[in-house]
Amino acid sequence: MHPIDAYDDWREYTDGRDPEKTNRCKEQSLQPLLLWLDKRGIDDLDDLESNDLLQYIRHQRDKEGYANSTIRTRWYYIRMWWTWMTESASMEIDRREEPEEKLDWYESLEPASEDDPGDNPAAEIKIDKEVTETTLRKQSGQEIIYFEKPVYEGMVEACETLREELVIRILWDCGLRASELTRLDTNDVIMDENRLIVTNAKTRKDEVETRDVWYTGATAARLREWINRGGRHKYPTHTDSDSLLITQKTPEFSPVMVRKTVYEVADRAEVQEDLEPNQRGKNQKRIFPHAFRHSYAVNRVKNGMPLPYLKRLMGHASVDITEDRYIEFRPDDVHEAERRYRP
Repeated sequence: MHPIDAYDDWREYTDGRDPEKTNRCKEQSLQPLLLWLDKRGIDDLDDLESNDLLQYIRHQRDKEGYANSTIRTRWYYIRMWWTWMTESASMEIDRREEPEEKLDWYESLEPASEDDPGDNPAAEIKIDKEVTETTLRKQSGQEIIYFEKPVYEGMVEACETLREELVIRILWDCGLRASELTRLDTNDVIMDENRLIVTNAKTRKDEVETRDVWYTGATAARLREWINRGGRHKYPTHTDSDSLLITQKTPEFSPVMVRKTVYEVADRAEVQEDLEPNQRGKNQKRIFPHAFRHSYAVNRVKNGMPLPYLKRLMGHASVDITEDRYIEFRPDDVHEAERRYRP
């Protein structure tokens, strides 16, 4: 889930319980943090840790020059949001430890500098790049995960429901982020053109940017079965929203549900593997939702797609992002390319 979406959910949950003055304090405390996270490309709560929050508060004091009283107030509401976010039953993310320091923890910290980042563990992670699973794998020297069509086909065969199959097919055909998949409405499906209108996950709700992506004929047939032939209508919540993917109890899908679906289907297809924990100690799987996005990029480059086209299809701001963060080849692919192109 995007931090902005989590903030909106928290506001909706607490607005009716708190006075207007408290709501204003929450907004003043959280909105600068959301902007700070956005500038650093942290767009998924799976990538957000307590040390990111600690680094932000230090930035407020050392770089922005806010008084201790202001920082104390903001830290209070940030902790409140963080606690709600990690304990909410609607979000199946791992519980992470909050910083052990109390509300006056920052008074004992030495000012940070570019040359001396202090004792902040997050300083080891480059924050001028998108802090995703890919970045962590690259920094630790691990292989970037992508896979070829036979793995995908095995997963399609292992699907037990039409909804599972749509999740796997759309991720493979269109290279969407999990959050982008969950934001799709039925109106975003242009049936006669095999096209999806995707709202870019990197944009804010008041600055909507979209892009077009296309899917195969096989996926089109399954979408028609889902939307036009009663597949979606089998779920009781189908009248509660226009969301493309829904559940028996909720009128929308979540990125957590996408991840759960991918894990379960990959296990059934016997293509899943447990990998070594990443730099943050988080257990990793070989097949996870973003691996589809990497596979989308790598397989198209291997087939000769120019990067400017791929950049547009993936919704990136620049070709550099596409190349630096998504195009990483395995040694066997490099060997095959050398053999193919040698004189």
